[in-house]
Amino acid sequence: MQPVYTLAGHVDSVFVVAFSPDGKRIASGGYDRTIRIWDLTLKGEKGAPQPQTIATLSGHDGTIFALSFSGDGKLLASGASDGTVDLWDTNADRLLDKFKPGDGIVRSVVTPSFDNGVHIGSEHGWSVWSVAGSSLVRRLWTGGSTVGIIAFDPTGEYVAVSGGGDDGRIRVWDRSYRWCTCSIRNRLQTIPTASPSAGRSLDRLRRHQ
Repeated sequence: MQPVYTLAGHVDSVFVVAFSPDGKRIASGGYDRTIRIWDLTLKGEKGAPQPQTIATLSGHDGTIFALSFSGDGKLLASGASDGTVDLWDTNADRLLDKFKPGDGIVRSVVTPSFDNGVHIGSEHGWSVWSVAGSSLVRRLWTGGSTVGIIAFDPTGEYVAVSGGGDDGRIRVWDRSYRWCTCSIRNRLQTIPTASPSAGRSLDRLRRHQ
């Protein structure tokens, strides 16, 4: 199997890529401490796809390990080994804000929307920051372990978190963050749910496993 195209531009290892929600752009980052935004809609003289770098963003002092577009594609969050997260305006290719959780290397970052803030998973914690004003909204339970991945379901009702230790579990939270609605390790195991709807959704998952 051959790739449709190969994107070349970084001068060292690439550790993370992210598609924009509309599938027209890719963001990439890695050891060279830069983020490249690629336009996948561009074509060459004969009409063949010819993606090009349309922006190069620089703001981190360490390797970039995490990238995430917002749901509308207007924001891009980047996390790095320098322990910071940069928030970029993808229309103007400019830095909007810099967050400093103080939890070590940033491993994951998610920006569902402007209203939902920036979720940052690091070596020693999981925190949520306001896009408006860059203030800390809350620090969330992680068991003191690295948060490697944070992912929201399409409805935005649940958030899944992994990387919390060596127990091999994925923990799913509802949007109130008061409860871990379930802990997944090979098979679903329900822990106290925060709402009836959460319980019904998890019951459906259990029946189909």
